[in-house]
Amino acid sequence: MTILKLADVADLPAYREHMLRHQSESGRDGDVIFIPYEEPDFPPLQYLTEEKTKKWSLPSTEVGWERGWVLRDDDRVYGHITLVQGIKLKSSLHRATLMIGIERSHRAQGWGQEMIETALSWVRSQPTLEWVDLFVFSENLGAIALYEKLGFLEIARVPDRFRVFGQSITDIHMTLKLRG
Repeated sequence: MTILKLADVADLPAYREHMLRHQSESGRDGDVIFIPYEEPDFPPLQYLTEEKTKKWSLPSTEVGWERGWVLRDDDRVYGHITLVQGIKLKSSLHRATLMIGIERSHRAQGWGQEMIETALSWVRSQPTLEWVDLFVFSENLGAIALYEKLGFLEIARVPDRFRVFGQSITDIHMTLKLRG
């Protein structure tokens, strides 16, 4: 049975494997490009464990905080959603940046919306967070439609932000104001 849960250190080995699989789908076998590099790249497990343990322990009122959820069953992680303090400055503690990724096998099943709604619910429970930002490539029309459905608004486009597999990528910045 697949479930969505708050990530913890025990999830990290499966999370790392998910990230490598997910990254290897970007721009391949009919998928749109959704990461800004061509080859999968993710930190070693020891570094990842140290980094996540520190960031997950911080409250959202401290610089460098992070929260993550994983979509998993007993053996594997198939998706992730992460909220981070996007700019590591005390003056930006009222904003969170959302990042999400779901492997091909679990897309178009409602998980993306459930994952985003879970993360937004957590943001709403944090008294100092007012905005959620995200970045999405312009070719990722399914993701853009979902973000718009959930109330995110496009606020900027950066043409030719990345070049992946020889393709120019336009990066879109979207935001959602939750309060304030």
